[in-house]
Amino acid sequence: MPPTRRRALYSGAAGVSFATRIVAAAGHCDVEFDLASGTRARRRRPRRPGPGRPGRVEGFTAAVGVPDLAGLGPPVLFDIGSGLLAPHPLLPGEPDAATALRDGAALVTASGDKLLGGPQAGLLLGRSALVRTLRRHPLARALRVDKLTLAALEATLAGPVPPVAAALAADPAAVFRRAERVVARLASAGLHASVVAAKAAVGGGGAPGVELDSAAVSLPEPLAVPLRRGEPAVVGRLEQGRLLLRSVSPDDDTRLIDAVTTAGGRALS
Repeated sequence: MPPTRRRALYSGAAGVSFATRIVAAAGHCDVEFDLASGTRARRRRPRRPGPGRPGRVEGFTAAVGVPDLAGLGPPVLFDIGSGLLAPHPLLPGEPDAATALRDGAALVTASGDKLLGGPQAGLLLGRSALVRTLRRHPLARALRVDKLTLAALEATLAGPVPPVAAALAADPAAVFRRAERVVARLASAGLHASVVAAKAAVGGGGAPGVELDSAAVSLPEPLAVPLRRGEPAVVGRLEQGRLLLRSVSPDDDTRLIDAVTTAGGRALS
């Protein structure tokens, strides 16, 4: 089998970013690494990057770390994709901006949403001289965000804990107790409900393959249609003949109970 090769203009976590295309358009060279026999590097002229998508590659794979790329000389652009600004104990394998900059990346691009939990936007972090240069690029005016996005981003960073961070920090035992309280209310209304253990995904293009311990409210499958058609609409997951409800904010527990009770009354009538 011939050696597996990857041409790396940058070190990226979630495919080829628009920022990478800008760097390529500027005429910077990329570096080819032979992953089958180590990090042999040779400079190449730019090639048009192909499309990418978030995810996780398994099997015969390898990656070249930011310290290795930084040692080659040219500034390193690292696209972490997910928007994780600092290491998180539940996401040990997820790239973060602080670590990338500490490892020698000159610039880090990230999302304002996803794991950061803010508005949909692009973030550019790194050496102030390079950031100032990019701010003077003609595309910067076309791609700049509006004041509402900036206000939402400021509130995410300086305001109350955003829902994404709160969900990651949720205690599985506390979630189970919440589900038990919901089930008790539904049972008192004559509905057959129970609490089951569940696995939650981080989602949002971040931490692919990471599972979090959680709990779900299990209901009879016939409630799925009236719940979807109700107001508010409730969409659950059908699994092994049961309807599982999860990923609900604590502030919505009462609304959920009312919606299920109403749907249960329609299903029985």
